[in-house]
Amino acid sequence: MHWQSHPILFPFLFLLAFLALLPTPSSSSAWDPHPWPSTPPYVEGWYVRLTSLDTSDTLGVIFGASLLPLSPPSSLPPCYVAILHGDGKTNKTTVYEGNPPLESVEIRGHYGRNITKSPDWRTEPHFTWRARTPSHHNSDNLTADTEAIKQEINNMMLSSSSSSSSLSSSSSSPFTTMTAVQEGPLLFLHITLPTARFLAQIEVSPWAYDGSPRPHSWTDIIDEVPLHWYIHTLSSRLLYARLELHQAEGAREGGKVMESRHGLVHLEKNWGKRFPDSWLWAQGVTAAPSSHASSSSLPSSVAFVLSYGQVSPGIFTHFAHFRDEELGIAWDFKPVNSVLVAEEVDGCEGRARFVLEGWGEEEGGREEEERKRMIRGAAPGAMAEKREEEEEEKEEEEKKGGSGPGKLVAGALFPPSPLTPRRRRLVLELTFPLGSAACLSGPTGKGFEKLCQESFQGEARLIASVMKGGGREEVAREVIMERIAFELGGTMRCEGKCENEGK
Repeated sequence: MHWQSHPILFPFLFLLAFLALLPTPSSSSAWDPHPWPSTPPYVEGWYVRLTSLDTSDTLGVIFGASLLPLSPPSSLPPCYVAILHGDGKTNKTTVYEGNPPLESVEIRGHYGRNITKSPDWRTEPHFTWRARTPSHHNSDNLTADTEAIKQEINNMMLSSSSSSSSLSSSSSSPFTTMTAVQEGPLLFLHITLPTARFLAQIEVSPWAYDGSPRPHSWTDIIDEVPLHWYIHTLSSRLLYARLELHQAEGAREGGKVMESRHGLVHLEKNWGKRFPDSWLWAQGVTAAPSSHASSSSLPSSVAFVLSYGQVSPGIFTHFAHFRDEELGIAWDFKPVNSVLVAEEVDGCEGRARFVLEGWGEEEGGREEEERKRMIRGAAPGAMAEKREEEEEEKEEEEKKGGSGPGKLVAGALFPPSPLTPRRRRLVLELTFPLGSAACLSGPTGKGFEKLCQESFQGEARLIASVMKGGGREEVAREVIMERIAFELGGTMRCEGKCENEGK
């Protein structure tokens, strides 16, 4: 069993105190590419996970490239493209992957411009990331190529299920090719591997700088940590996804075609020097219990994402984000506003448990506005009624002394007493079936190598509660989520290796 202590080191606390005072943006579009530094190592990668609402399958996409030192030359590949398939019938996760050469990768910004500036935090995301075949390495026809891919995906979307249930004639390729096109609210994905082919179109929530509740962390703005982590959305809308598995992969998977036209999508990005030496990551989304979906709209969702890992020797940190659209909850747990009360990770048994407690901003601040925007279709009268109830509740707590000394002030480093009203608690109990995970590559600073394992067959028990006046705890949401993603990396894995290594 793996237990970690959390040493209180003065330099680290000083750093957190300083970061708490920085003017971080309320919504950051780090989803766009960053300019590469002149000094290696450096890596930048994107992660997309699709939870289908009309099949039992889940799908994932990873694509990234790295800048490596020239001397000594690395024997590890600098680029990585992967398709993950969580099969609801076999209860296993399979990965199809490739390593395109770095010279085949092209990353462009809006209007095909080179990436020369960091995201400005206000502009709607626009970029293209592609890995081309050898014959197209020197091609500058970016617009024509991306338009052809978008047209192919649109044609697939418009075709009937019966006419699109067989393998495409262009599905097989000896090379790894990849194109991701983000144009405002639409994301197009097109991947061709020797063993699989994947196409998707995703509708991301319209970008808004001030108010859209996309979580971000202080690691977005400093360079002292080995890896930055940015969550762009926890539950955007899947318009179409298609996975084709080739016969060369074997009788069990070969020749299959899977399609989904309705689902929820998680998008995130990493950039920095390398992955940490030890980490756990988990993500899940499900429809809210009383919500209803249709072919033209998404159900209200309940979603979470958690990252826990070693940022430097002996120092572990946490980031967790919880969204409940039905209840209008948007909670972010970071080192500057929360503590990890309990933590247990057992990679050999495929389970973990985390208890986080944190504090939000004062009522009526930015977070209150974000909650308003998150409630889909709420009538003005309903919002006013909700606001009145919250004001009455706040006044009641103030009468009990709940807003007196000890209440967390924005930017404060040290937490108030455990009985402080408005204290939030998030409990996550995570499991995955042993033998269900796929072994994935991750960046090491010297290239990509097998570094982590991930299962799409995980399960999460989530309990979100609020501390009321007098120490009373009120559960806002308790839910069991199936088909979550559960990833263990580095030494967090059982014996520091993937469960299928050496077999």
